[in-house]
Amino acid sequence: MPAAATTIVVLGSDPRGKLHALCAAVGRQLALSGYSLVTGGTSSVRAPVAEAFAAEARDTQRLTFLVRDPKDHRCAIGVVERVHPDRREARRALVGRASAGLVIGGGQGTRKEATLALEQDLPLVPVPATGGLARELALTLGGDWSRDLPPHLLHQLRDSHLSPDALARAAVEALDCVLAARKPGARPAPGPAPTRILLLASNPTDTARLRLAEERREIERILQDSRRYAGRFQLITAPTTRAADLQKLLREHEPHVVHFCGHGGDRGEIVLEDAEGQSQPVSAQVLADLFADQPALQGVLLNACLSAEQAEVIARRVPWVIGMETAIADSHAVAFAAEFYGALGGGSPVATAFKAGKRQLQLEFELEDPPPRLIQSSARPEIQAKEPEAGGRVRTPTASNGLPRAGRPEHLLTSGATVYVGTDAGEWFVTARHSPVHALQPLPTVSCAALDGAGALALGSFSGMVARAAAHRWDFVPCEAPVLSLAAVPDGLAVGDSAGRVLTLSTSSAPSVVRELPSAVTQLLAPGAALVALCAGGRATVFPQSAAGQPVAIDPGEVGAAFLLFPTEDEGRFGLAGATRAALVDVATGQVVATSPPMEDGIRAVVPLIGHPEGYVALTDEGELFLMDARLSLTRLRLPRHASPAVGLSPLRQRGLLVWTRTGQLFRIDRSRAISPVAEEGVLLAAQAPAPSGRLVMVRLQGNRTTVEWDSGAGD
Repeated sequence: MPAAATTIVVLGSDPRGKLHALCAAVGRQLALSGYSLVTGGTSSVRAPVAEAFAAEARDTQRLTFLVRDPKDHRCAIGVVERVHPDRREARRALVGRASAGLVIGGGQGTRKEATLALEQDLPLVPVPATGGLARELALTLGGDWSRDLPPHLLHQLRDSHLSPDALARAAVEALDCVLAARKPGARPAPGPAPTRILLLASNPTDTARLRLAEERREIERILQDSRRYAGRFQLITAPTTRAADLQKLLREHEPHVVHFCGHGGDRGEIVLEDAEGQSQPVSAQVLADLFADQPALQGVLLNACLSAEQAEVIARRVPWVIGMETAIADSHAVAFAAEFYGALGGGSPVATAFKAGKRQLQLEFELEDPPPRLIQSSARPEIQAKEPEAGGRVRTPTASNGLPRAGRPEHLLTSGATVYVGTDAGEWFVTARHSPVHALQPLPTVSCAALDGAGALALGSFSGMVARAAAHRWDFVPCEAPVLSLAAVPDGLAVGDSAGRVLTLSTSSAPSVVRELPSAVTQLLAPGAALVALCAGGRATVFPQSAAGQPVAIDPGEVGAAFLLFPTEDEGRFGLAGATRAALVDVATGQVVATSPPMEDGIRAVVPLIGHPEGYVALTDEGELFLMDARLSLTRLRLPRHASPAVGLSPLRQRGLLVWTRTGQLFRIDRSRAISPVAEEGVLLAAQAPAPSGRLVMVRLQGNRTTVEWDSGAGD
């Protein structure tokens, strides 16, 4: 049990109220475990945590409530202390009182608190199962938070199906581990977790003998001899895999790669063992459904005869699969596996490692057409039209397309006449004016979305891949780490990952690393020919177009740790925003040329006011709007009195920008700062389609129906 002086802060937000039971359970568990709690305000996470903590602890001295605004006294409990009225200083005081922090859910406001916590070297334990920033932090922090936790705790913190009490116990136990590791004399932390390869070997007694032990030894030797990447791979072997044990093996080891060596069946199956060691076929569809439930799984290698058909089925659920078109000799299977993992261990992408394996078979055994086949387009969904209306016919709308029942829309991207809509449930829909709606395969682990240089939709995934929409299906490009940011560049797409790498991805090649940074790349921006990368911890770096040019680290000055990059109309500049201030930066020199006064409510978003000379509009966490000029001086913009607080901004080409509110009202702000209404209710997202149409596209909620609507009133 921790000492009473060990104080915890809980960061996060729960706008939909889904985490209330978990927050209360966390409060009770912190009290039962002997911790103290520091809190403040009425956040949807901190309030239930504090109330449950106070009820369970029965000792008000263990609960400190920081008050920034006098009105907060109404909800204060425990020991009440006044702090600086400035929001950023209050956040700094909150995290400064704690020995460690828990992160539950969370959005932009939580991101600012977490950034301050990391600046002060406060250990944070995110609960990825709660989604939001907690899930993102679990990846961007890498081994910095997970290296001191046993595997069972990591699994529980990611399990969204656990009961609130069980998840709360896991979170507090994780705090115990992290704090214990920080004590003087604690064991040194190991490096990052290796890629786990689960080798499933099966040679039933009623089948021909195979050289499976030799294949395993060759793979072990190759991975251990890869000195540059020593410790990067962990080979887990199941030497006699029974069908009944398959789910248990996957659940216990959570592999990134499954390697099967054994016999394939001539009816689209692989052959495992039963309880007596005899053959037990398992169909490819059963395997595909089983692998679909493994969030860490990136690829499957079926090193068995006649396994290409099985690979086709499994590839609908897994980013990459390798199977064999024909029978394959033992020696050929061993040679292919050894060369494939040798190249993979040397840092090659999967496609390059696969080619190396095939080339080895051609060189060593003079095979003209080696049997291995790689399938990387892992999703092959059927195109789903929108649901039929009464009468059984699919309507082709003229100005409004209905979406199937879906989650809440949070992404809206337009490319030519095509509109892409993504929801918080990982659903993606493609439509156009006068066209039906097509549903793509859901991708529940999406981290970011962007249009590439050719205007095609690209998604980054926490599971470590880039998905690109092509002909109403996904094409997947595997990456080596979770993808956190994307940006369009002239030759394709720039990709930022949790390992601090910036990669380029063209339509014709695998990702290539162009830059390496010390921490996770959380946002990318391409002003003109340069590329700007924002890293976890709030530091930005400018990379020039020329590979020979030297990167320039940005000193943000008064902005402090940045959490947001924003474009400007001048390609020679870009903007960055911290918790309360924004700044303009010269691309060539990396110097800050203007800094705004503080916006005490905190900055949520900044967009250029197109058509207004050197103008920008900032949206605060409380829904206020500020116009900023070339020197970033602030002028408050006020929506009509009947309007609710603003929640979103989108620029309009040559016509200012769009603003939508919490209650779904939509307004246009033009170049003269005049504000006019566009829609009275139901608007969730809005954007302007590119030329030539320039139409306004809105995603609206009308009753229980979500629609995509087009309005010609915004055209140029």
